[in-house]
Amino acid sequence: QYGDVEPSINGTIEQLEFTRSGWRNPAQQNRSFLQRVAYHLQDNKLIRSYWFVLDQAQDSKPILMNLADNINDMQWHYLNDKLIWQTEWLNTSTRLKAIKIVLKIEGWGKIERLFQISE
Repeated sequence: QYGDVEPSINGTIEQLEFTRSGWRNPAQQNRSFLQRVAYHLQDNKLIRSYWFVLDQAQDSKPILMNLADNINDMQWHYLNDKLIWQTEWLNTSTRLKAIKIVLKIEGWGKIERLFQISE
């Protein structure tokens, strides 16, 4: 952001941000097929943010989407190449093996999902 180089995946225990490919463009707009997205918790809602440009300027505002309500807690965890879980992944030179999200949802309890990162 603001001229800085962003890693493809950047995460803390509270938020995950990454660049993904395959952004559909049926209207043939003048934009990349790559998309910067972020997931975080705000007011007990799971929010997905995305930007229309990868090279964000100071006035680049994300589009916010509410994906789920009644989320009491959300945590991200990152598995490194030594198979050790970490609570942040910030521009590291080691290889990311998997990402885990732990959600505590009112009425459902604790739900965990594991995403393997391709090599």
